Amino acid sequence: MEIFREDARPTITVNAHGKIGNVAIPLAARFLWQGAPMTMETLFAAVAVEAFPGAVEWYARLFGRAADVVVADNEVMWRVADTAWLYVIEDAGRAGRSLVTISVSDLDQAVAELDARGIRSGDIETVGDAGRKATVTDPEGNAIALIQIAAT
Repeated sequence: MEIFREDARPTITVNAHGKIGNVAIPLAARFLWQGAPMTMETLFAAVAVEAFPGAVEWYARLFGRAADVVVADNEVMWRVADTAWLYVIEDAGRAGRSLVTISVSDLDQAVAELDARGIRSGDIETVGDAGRKATVTDPEGNAIALIQIAAT
């Protein structure tokens, strides 16, 4: 199954001024969707929770600010990069099963900031030659991994 158009294969380049950590991914990358080109523009990643008010408070500490958008009484969103959003939604049936990874430019600093906000991460681990990561877990068991991609 062909995933990428041969003439528009996305590339990853290190960008000192990158919007998503230190990695810039061309938005013009064209993927094939059922055989036709489709431009991907924005990512919305969901974290399902059961205890919504407590989760909103925890994620506000994670991001260091209140939600950027209140969608409804049971859904809020944080903008984590120019074209990437994380939303927290009350959904008891899916609660505690989410896994989200966010790239940061300085993992040690990010872990220290979270620690100062009362959010403890697991140990920082090396992931092959790709970089390093640390994972935090919200009170419902959803995992948020922070990664620092190795410079190439």
